[in-house]
Amino acid sequence: MFFAGYSDPISDRLFTNDKRGILFSFFYHSKGKIRTVLEESINSYGNRVMLDSGAFSWYTRNFGKTGGGVSGDFSFVESEKFKKFYKSYKDFLAELDLDNKISNYVGLDIIGNGEMSYHMWEDMYNSGFKRAIPVWHYGEEKSWLAKYMEDDRVTWIGLAEIVVAGSAKRAIREWNEVFDWLLKRYPKDLILRKKYHLFGQTGTQVLKVVPYDTADSVTYLVSAGMGETCLPIKNLSIKRYYNSNRKKGKNLFGLGNRVLLDVNRLDEDLFNRSLIEVFGSVIEFGDFEEQLIASNTIKTLFNLAVHTIVISEIERTISKEEKLDRIKVSHRLFT
Repeated sequence: MFFAGYSDPISDRLFTNDKRGILFSFFYHSKGKIRTVLEESINSYGNRVMLDSGAFSWYTRNFGKTGGGVSGDFSFVESEKFKKFYKSYKDFLAELDLDNKISNYVGLDIIGNGEMSYHMWEDMYNSGFKRAIPVWHYGEEKSWLAKYMEDDRVTWIGLAEIVVAGSAKRAIREWNEVFDWLLKRYPKDLILRKKYHLFGQTGTQVLKVVPYDTADSVTYLVSAGMGETCLPIKNLSIKRYYNSNRKKGKNLFGLGNRVLLDVNRLDEDLFNRSLIEVFGSVIEFGDFEEQLIASNTIKTLFNLAVHTIVISEIERTISKEEKLDRIKVSHRLFT
């Protein structure tokens, strides 16, 4: 799993657990001090570094106020701004020789237009960037996903949602629909042979049922910034609880102002493993509360540990093939 959102001193701890990597974005991380961090990470932990093009961030920065591509207007692809961004991305990949150094890097996708994304990926491939991951967004024509499935040059396929924020139920429904569609058209061994990266998704309910190989998310960081602590709940789940720095000990681990944490719901083993990763040993629950109140950095590191440990358990105990078989069973029962 790859964790996004570079932040000192969090990134220094990202590589301390060999189960996780870091997702950098070319849009944010290609200049200045942050580029030095990226290059150092590549040199030391190349196989645990993934680079995203930052196409969504670039698009939002330049065209977000006018709707742009997601609303169906893809004319920005012909703009000098876009051409310059695309060229700078390819130059960056070539300069650092990333084909031979990192886990994966992502092609420059045109969000909402499967055809344009396909041709962008093909251009990158023909330009020598043969490990660029093509990206297909839910809602685009599935014929472009089919092209990646049928192309022997493609090992990895990126799967993303056009709408970033949404419920786990919706994400499960959408990706089950996609894999059900694939099962109707392709042999199971071909579907399993391809590898899938889920963008922006470390929701445990989703990862327990959707076939995938790697995923990324910034939830651990965003949650801490909103005053939320991620806790491992039984049945390999993560729940986010709000805790307030303003009222010390008041409504700690509450959902809003209504539901407080029932400690019996905690997965004690996974909780203790998370404590050990962050603090070096198991500590009393009260001391844990005090640490979270005192430091947002500690809260972020704990959220990171919980996501790493719970998702590792999901990947260890529920195989990609098992999840695919469940979709096939669902298809037989309901269609």
